[in-house]
Order: sequence, then C-alpha cells, then structure tokens
Amino acid sequence: MNEIETKPKGIMARLFSLLNSLRKVIVNLVFFTVLLLFIVALNSEEEPLSIPNSAALVLNINGDVVEQKYEIDPLNTFLTEALDQKPERVEVLLSDIEDVINHAKTDDRIAMIVLQLQGMQRSGITKLKIIAQALEEFKSSGKKVVAIGDQYSQNQYYLASYADEIWMNPNGWLMLDGYGRYQLYFKSAIEKLQISQHIFRVGTYKSAVEPYMRDDMSEEAKEANRAWLGELWQQYKADVATQRQFDISNFDETTEDIVKKLQSTGGDVALYALNNGWVDELKTREQINTALIEEVGK
Repeated sequence: MNEIETKPKGIMARLFSLLNSLRKVIVNLVFFTVLLLFIVALNSEEEPLSIPNSAALVLNINGDVVEQKYEIDPLNTFLTEALDQKPERVEVLLSDIEDVINHAKTDDRIAMIVLQLQGMQRSGITKLKIIAQALEEFKSSGKKVVAIGDQYSQNQYYLASYADEIWMNPNGWLMLDGYGRYQLYFKSAIEKLQISQHIFRVGTYKSAVEPYMRDDMSEEAKEANRAWLGELWQQYKADVATQRQFDISNFDETTEDIVKKLQSTGGDVALYALNNGWVDELKTREQINTALIEEVGK
C-alpha cells in the first residue's frame, strides 16, 4: 500500500525537476544570446569618420521631426540596433538637427549643406521655422545650402525654399496642397449600434463633440477651421515667397490656370514647377552627384 501511494509523488517530483531544468536551459540560452549580441555590437563599431577640407554636410532628415521622442523600451531598442532592423516609428529630435547645423556653421571643413529631405515625414510649421532659422544662420557665415530631391512634399519644400538652390529630378513632382482637416463622424453608427449617449455642449463653436451628434461638419466648425488653417497657409506662403523671391499669388492658381500650364508643358509636372520658379534646376541623380563633386569634390 505504501509503494502505490509513493509512485505519483515520485512522478511529480521528476516532472517538476525536468521542468525546472528546462527553465534553466531557456534562461541561460536567452542570457547568452543577449550577451553575444552585446559583444557583437561592441566589436562592430565603425571607424572614426574622416572629414576632408571643403566637404558637404548631407542633412538627411529621416522620419518625423519631434521635440521629444516617444517612450521606448531600452532592450527592444538594443536588439533592433544589434540586429540592424528598422524601428517601427522613426523620429528625429529637433534639437539634434539644430545642433548639427550650428556645428557645421563653425566647422571650417564644411563648405555647404545639402538638404536631402525625401525621408522627412511629419513636422509642424513651428518646428520647420526653427530649422529654417538655423539654416539662415548657417548661410550668414558665407556658406551655401542646396536642396536636392526626386520630389518634394509640402513640409519638405518649406525647408527646401531656404536653400540657395533647389534641384529636382526631371521625372519628379512637387505638391503644395495647403492645409486641411479631416474628421470622422459617428452619429449614424452609434444609432445603428443602439448606443446611448449623453452630450453636454455650451457654445456655438464648441465642435469637439460634433462627431457623436452629426454625420458632417457644421457650418460653424467649417468657419472656425477655415480661420486657423487659412492663417497657417498664409504664413507658409509668405515665408516661402520671401525666400524664393516671387509673389505670394504664385501659390493660389485657379484650376484653369494649372490645367493650361500643365498642357503647355505636355503634362510635365517637374517642368511646371521649374516654370513657376518653385525649383531652380532639373537634374537627374547622376547630374546632381556630378554637380556636387564640382562644388566640394568627391
């Protein structure tokens, strides 16, 4: 009787011992894997960069321009860098961009800045103004700024306008859409789902709760949005027009004018941008590379 009762206990003990051993093996494997990655990362440091005299600083802003990066997990960041993977959300600190430009201004080896902005994503006009001011101070030291790109989005073009010259690919494009606001409305969905809601609103222009009580934007909300978006667009146009030395009306063409100009260029958007004075030259990547070599060497 005693033997029969002790067998289950012996099986459970051996099973627990096996699981405990497996746990130790897995923990050790994870530990040594992380340790190996750390050692590899330490040994894979690049050689110090040698900067020749009369060099160009390529300012390649890649990602969203932010004042503070979102919270990150140090372990995930380390593994991402060690495995040479791209992060899910790429961000660039505004202060880092400022520091780079300001340092280049006083570095005798840097003869010019090349703005390569195709990787730049979201950025408010306030941040763009701060970068633009740093570029202006860089140019005040007698150095040159050139913007290059296959195409320019609205944010990218704002910074490019502060360059002495803007070069664009002959097959590229430049889009200036102005500012807009898009809102989702849920009134019909809420009714179909039979969701009860209690909305309290005071004031004509209090539109924050409109998505829950309407299926479209009210006239009052449209009026308020037009006011601040129009001011923002006016500021954008004024800054760019000043830098490019053309009239602010160069931005506000009618649909008929745009169609006529595109017809005159055979539908060539890059040539349309050149004729409008938005860019200075149309160059292929090879031509851009050759021109920069002529400016500062290889």
